[in-house]
Amino acid sequence: MDIMDAINYKFSPIGPVPKDWKVVKLKDVTLKVTSLNASRLSEFYYVDISSIDNQTFRIINWVHFKGSKAPSRARRLIRKDDVLFATTRPYLKNIAIVPPELDGQICSTGFCVIRANRSIIEPLWIFYCVQTNKFVEKISAKMKGATYPAVTDTDVLMEKIPLPPLPEQKRLAEILRTVDEGIEKVEQEIEHTERLKKGLMQRLLTRGIGHKEFKDSPIGKIPNEWEVVKLQDVTLKAKSLDASTLSEFDYVDISSIDNQIFKITNWARLKGKQAPSRARRLIRKGDILFATTRPYLKNIAIVPLELDCLLYTSPSPRD
Repeated sequence: MDIMDAINYKFSPIGPVPKDWKVVKLKDVTLKVTSLNASRLSEFYYVDISSIDNQTFRIINWVHFKGSKAPSRARRLIRKDDVLFATTRPYLKNIAIVPPELDGQICSTGFCVIRANRSIIEPLWIFYCVQTNKFVEKISAKMKGATYPAVTDTDVLMEKIPLPPLPEQKRLAEILRTVDEGIEKVEQEIEHTERLKKGLMQRLLTRGIGHKEFKDSPIGKIPNEWEVVKLQDVTLKAKSLDASTLSEFDYVDISSIDNQIFKITNWARLKGKQAPSRARRLIRKGDILFATTRPYLKNIAIVPLELDCLLYTSPSPRD
């Protein structure tokens, strides 16, 4: 910090902040959230951790349930502008803000539901604060459990965030939202291009280029010169191991994959003692990862060079 910064900033438990800002615990600027037994409702929409896209920080899908079919963890009433922070594997940043169409619906107890006290704090300010690497790293350091490493709601609500004056919070949050909207427009263009690619890919993978004679096969018409094989006949078996015996390792699970661009976009550095029970597959550059849980979501990716020899949660990837 140089001399000019020292004039305008002060030291705080989270680092230098402007002199007119405060540093507060989330619990001191939020409201208590109601819990209920969703099985007593006639019907509801349900949000769980898999509902969130942790690249765009949005709720992208939810499920309609009759009360009689309510999942056991469907116990948190959510309101518009609540911030949902997943307490299981918080390093994966399954974080979202509740849109108007889900006001009054239900979410999993796997979330800490953060409801702003609007007289003190802007919901969007909370939303952006809890996305920061520094906040997530502090929360992740409190994880307990091997199979489902998690933190508690109290761990989240006791963490500190910066608190500018309310008008400044709104201005800063609006700037960040404008940036998000710009990113969304770019993503829409990418999505359009991806649709064109998928159509081309389907044609190339079944008809090739320049072929004139085709034959029937178990997967449809293909060029006469082509064969049809089972994957097991053209792939190698991946190695398995117990990650808890390692001192530390980098870990990829299903939520590490962006199923819009079919890439691994995040992973976590874990100690062996923190190893999830499913961290048992050694992956190598060029392996294809195909998620067997909800395969219709197309969580598929190819392992890049920088992830050579990481660990993955899914059944064996293939070379």
